[in-house]
Amino acid sequence: MNDPVAIILVNYNGKADTLECLASLQQDRYPNKQIIVVDNGSKDDSAAAIRKAFPQTTVLETGKNLGFTGGNNAGILCALAMNAKFIYLLNNDTTVHADSTTHLVAALETDPHCGLAAPVMYYFDRPDTPWFAGSTLNLPHGLALHDNTAPPTPADPPRELPWVTGCAMLFRAEILRDLAGFDERFFLYWEDVDLSLRTKAAGFSLKLVPAARIHHKCGSTSNRTINSFGEYYYLRNNLLLVDKHVPQRKTRAKFRVLTNAAARWANSGQKWKRSQAAGKAIFDYARKHFGPA
Repeated sequence: MNDPVAIILVNYNGKADTLECLASLQQDRYPNKQIIVVDNGSKDDSAAAIRKAFPQTTVLETGKNLGFTGGNNAGILCALAMNAKFIYLLNNDTTVHADSTTHLVAALETDPHCGLAAPVMYYFDRPDTPWFAGSTLNLPHGLALHDNTAPPTPADPPRELPWVTGCAMLFRAEILRDLAGFDERFFLYWEDVDLSLRTKAAGFSLKLVPAARIHHKCGSTSNRTINSFGEYYYLRNNLLLVDKHVPQRKTRAKFRVLTNAAARWANSGQKWKRSQAAGKAIFDYARKHFGPA
């Protein structure tokens, strides 16, 4: 097992996290990997610090913030040019176990119908507590949630998932080439669900690989944590996802998305800011303004 793997990190003013992630990747025992860091117009001197600390890492500087989608797509094009067989999209605020990439690649090589493999993801500050150990999907209600009710043991076999979080996604390279990576209209939020669904529509399964483990520096809840800034992208893109993937009764599904948003406001201390963000999200969705706000 020595097929080339390209590991892509997107960095936006996250120098400390990215350097720590890169340090953990130095301990990754997969023998044939190339690491690509896409710097999305950072102002914290990230690119220079990464080149100095890890000179073997390829650093792409976009010059501006292309979002999670555009940054990863720039890295994907670079990985395809390198003739990578597998492309691993990995959040820069993660650390990996030494054999995690090896287990993910093995899952794809063992099952030719599997197109996307994901590790079990644990909290960085609570290393025995899973952050992503499964998922559920209810598109007619506009819901895609983490499901940690029955976390697997490392000895368990891979299991199929309805969608995979963008925190860690190992793809067959030809899938990302054929699907043209992420839909950049999303910019951030829901792009991972969309790409998961398009991968399945192309005839491939998505699998969680319990033997592969990473840790993620994230919020304190097991599902998506969003603030008033994120509400704009979360709601606008939730409506876009429904548009793309709910074949019937779209109006009912969109109403449920709006109902879910109202429930988030009710449990928030930022009701006014969230309502402003939501109003702009609905307006921009209606006029088909996507990408960055």
